[in-house]
Amino acid sequence: LDWKTNWLGPAAAAYTAPTVNRAMRGGFYVLQYHLYAVALRRYLRLRRPEADFAAAWGGVFYAFLRGIDPAQPGQGWFFHRPGDALLDDLERALESGGAA
Repeated sequence: LDWKTNWLGPAAAAYTAPTVNRAMRGGFYVLQYHLYAVALRRYLRLRRPEADFAAAWGGVFYAFLRGIDPAQPGQGWFFHRPGDALLDDLERALESGGAA
């Protein structure tokens, strides 16, 4: 979970899914959470090799605090759970210096 205080507009209504998705891409938060996910998976492999990352990890949440409105459930939130195949590909690319 990461929280953001980004200003996306003057009212909570400015924090719809499309607007939040644009902010996620524009702020490189998508890259950020993919790198964090790969790092977490590698860390768990080293520290707890018996752990099942795929079963234990629920994904990422970003809360755009200015847009959270109890009257509009889900508004101001971003969630994604990258699949294992994508994380495998990213890890291989990072290990090879990007020449995947």
